[in-house]
This record gives sequence, structure tokens and C-alpha cells, in this order.
Amino acid sequence: RLLAGALLLALTTPSLPAVHVRERGACSARAPAAQPLARVSMAETVGGRPHTEESRAKISAANKGKVPWNSGIPHPPETIALIRERTVEAMRARTELREQWLRENPEEDARLSAEAVEKKERRQGGQRELR
Repeated sequence: RLLAGALLLALTTPSLPAVHVRERGACSARAPAAQPLARVSMAETVGGRPHTEESRAKISAANKGKVPWNSGIPHPPETIALIRERTVEAMRARTELREQWLRENPEEDARLSAEAVEKKERRQGGQRELR
């Protein structure tokens, strides 16, 4: 309950960043590797019934070898179009968040740009030696 309350507080606090940008500049909604998140089951976050490890093992064993009801059924063209549309929107939103973060942190932008140039030079230097 405490973790769910903290999660709710974090989601409603506007001053907290929505996306964490890693050292190499990739956007991610996950926490950095140095600060692993505690594993929270859907039951705890949504308010459903939590299962013990023993009951989870029983459920898993009971479902082994079963074929899902929707296995092999292709998506209709409307669904494929919707997935494509939502994916483009999500990618655009991530790009906008990253660009906003870089505008707010110009020193990080400069550092990441310098690292990219160094990496490119190292790659090209190695290729020249091979020739």
C-alpha cells in the first residue's frame, strides 16, 4: 500500500520528470540501472487479490502447454492501422520529451554530442587502420 501511495504521489506531482534520460541519451520510462525498482505485482497496484509464490507456480504449471485462444488469428486491418497510428504517436511524444529535456539541460546536450563525436572518431580511426 505504501508503494502504491508513493507511485500515485509520483504520478500526480507535476515537478517530477516523466522520462529518465540515460547517460548515452536514450529515453526510457524505466528507472536507471543504479536504482532498481522493487517488483510490484499487478494485484498490488490495481487492488486485485495477491497470489503467493506457491499459487503462482500452480497456475503456471496448469497453463503449461495450453494454446491461447487467439493464437494464429491475424489482426484485422483496422487494428493494424490503429497500432501503427498509436506507435507513431508514442514515438513522436518520446522524441518531443527528449528534445524538451535537452533544451532544459544544455550542458548534458553538449556532453552527449561530444561523446557521440568521440565515438564516431574512434570507429573511423579503427577502420582506417584496417585498410
